[in-house]
Amino acid sequence: SLEEYLGVKHVIPCANGTDALQIAMMGLGLQPGDEVITADFTFAATVEVIALLQLTPVLVDVEVYNMNISIDAIKKAITPKTKAIVPVHLFGRAANMEAIMAIAKEHNLYVIEDNAQAIGANCKFSDGTKKKAGAIGHVGATSFFPSKNLPPVLFPVGCITAQIGPEFPLLLAVNAPVKMPVPPNTEPFH
Repeated sequence: SLEEYLGVKHVIPCANGTDALQIAMMGLGLQPGDEVITADFTFAATVEVIALLQLTPVLVDVEVYNMNISIDAIKKAITPKTKAIVPVHLFGRAANMEAIMAIAKEHNLYVIEDNAQAIGANCKFSDGTKKKAGAIGHVGATSFFPSKNLPPVLFPVGCITAQIGPEFPLLLAVNAPVKMPVPPNTEPFH
C-alpha cells in the first residue's frame, strides 16, 4: 500500500494534485491573510491554490544546484503572519526537509510538501536515516497525472499523505466514507 511504501499514517485520495494542495491547506485551518512560503520555481497550481484560499503567497528563490526551495530564502521570508511552508520537490529530488522541518518547528509553522514531481524520492537526514518525500512534513500533496515521474495513469488523480491524526478532523473527514441516500421510488442505474 502507499501508506506502507511512504511510511505515513494516512493516504487520502482526491481528484488531482491541485485538489490535494487545496484540501491540505483547508484541513490545516489556514485563514485568509496567512502567509505561505513556497518556491518561485513551481507549477502554477502551487501558488494558485494559495491565492484561491485568500492566503498570501510568499515566493522565494530556489537553490541553483537542485532547483528546490532555498533554506536561506525561507529564513529571510518568515514574518509574524507566516503560517506554512510549501517545499516543492522537483525532478525526483527532494528539498532539504531536515532544515525545513527545523525551521518550521522553531517558528511553529506547518509544512505542506508539494510532492507531485518526486514521489519515491529519499531524503537523507544527518543521523543517517532516510524518509520518503511527501512523508516528512505535516501533510504532503501528490499528483499521479500522466506527465509525472510515475508509471502512466490514464486519468488525473492525486492524494494527500499525512502524518497527522485526530487533531485535524477536517483533513481526515475528507477520507471518511460517505453514504449517499437513495431517493425513494428509484431504480439503480445499470
